Amino acid sequence: MVDGLAALHWKIGDAVLTSLSDGYFDIAPQHLLTGVSPEEARQRQQDEFRPAKLRIDVNAFLLRSPRHPTILVDCGFGHSPLNTVGRLIRTLGAIGVGPKDIGIILFTHLHQDHCGGLIDTTAKAAFPNATLMVHRDELAFWLADSDPRRSKTDERTCEFIRKRLDAYPGRVEPIEQGPIVPGVEVLLLSGHTPGHIGFRLDYGGAPVLIWGDLVTVAPVQMRNPHAGIIGDVDPVLAAATRVQTLQLAADQRLLCAGMHTDFPGLSYVKREQDGFRLVPAQWTAHA
Repeated sequence: MVDGLAALHWKIGDAVLTSLSDGYFDIAPQHLLTGVSPEEARQRQQDEFRPAKLRIDVNAFLLRSPRHPTILVDCGFGHSPLNTVGRLIRTLGAIGVGPKDIGIILFTHLHQDHCGGLIDTTAKAAFPNATLMVHRDELAFWLADSDPRRSKTDERTCEFIRKRLDAYPGRVEPIEQGPIVPGVEVLLLSGHTPGHIGFRLDYGGAPVLIWGDLVTVAPVQMRNPHAGIIGDVDPVLAAATRVQTLQLAADQRLLCAGMHTDFPGLSYVKREQDGFRLVPAQWTAHA
């Protein structure tokens, strides 16, 4: 890490997956977690040698392969009053990748910390050559004139999202579950948002699952996967999706990449007692 910029390359078959840090933010548990008591949250944090106040990493991932254009998965906060986030463009520059080099941006979903980086300070496209791929249900939820599932906070987020997508006229492509480009398959992981998705990567080596916001506070949600976060549109479905996906990841020994798991964000899932545990991947085994 240099000046807060962090990137790490992982070899996966004939592709290179790069973990990119957009930064981090700190937040009190009661302002983020749901479905879990403050006492349990503090104990889970303490068990993992963490302070009571949550520090949430914000990650994105770069995917390079001869099979397709350069892909960015999510694009961070962008310009923000928080001085600990919005580092993605500079992080890309540190590894020799410019905004014009990005051909496709895949979105796990459209919350601020995943799509905020789409525009620059003049509201123009920060990635001038990129096609944006977003699940059809995600676009419908945020772009509809109204939706009974949206909260007051969601209504404010709608304008934020529309402003960013408007900077890419004719370059927003709705996608659905299934293969989208060679080596990349969309998996629907609904609940956090209606069109929240993950990506299964298969380039001839061991497969990788990018799971977006399936897990946001690992010390709490791995041990208690029914604990949710305030931004969940459908908390019951989000918890069921989390349990099902963690079971799948553990059974198939998938390498998993999370937008909010500790940088560099790649881990394996192991069943433990009545919950799960993250086992950080050994970078040198994939260098």
